[in-house]
Amino acid sequence: MVLVNAEKAIPSHAKWGKIAKQKARERYPSAKIYDYLHVKREQKGNYSVETFKLWLDENNKKFEVIVNIHFDTKSEKISKISLQRQNTHA
Repeated sequence: MVLVNAEKAIPSHAKWGKIAKQKARERYPSAKIYDYLHVKREQKGNYSVETFKLWLDENNKKFEVIVNIHFDTKSEKISKISLQRQNTHA
């Protein structure tokens, strides 16, 4: 029986998650990211799109940001990063 330590395995989307958080911090510098989720990865021909949902808090106002990172699947060169803010109703 082989046991795999899941904590040591780094998911393939980890580096894209770091980029998503970095871009959210640039766009919303006074907000704190308190959670994030890897939503999906889509492959479309020669390029892929990684989608993340981030939860932010800015002056006690919580909101979500969807980050899409478009990149060439083979070279992993980023072609576009889009952020879309969604207000949450708390």
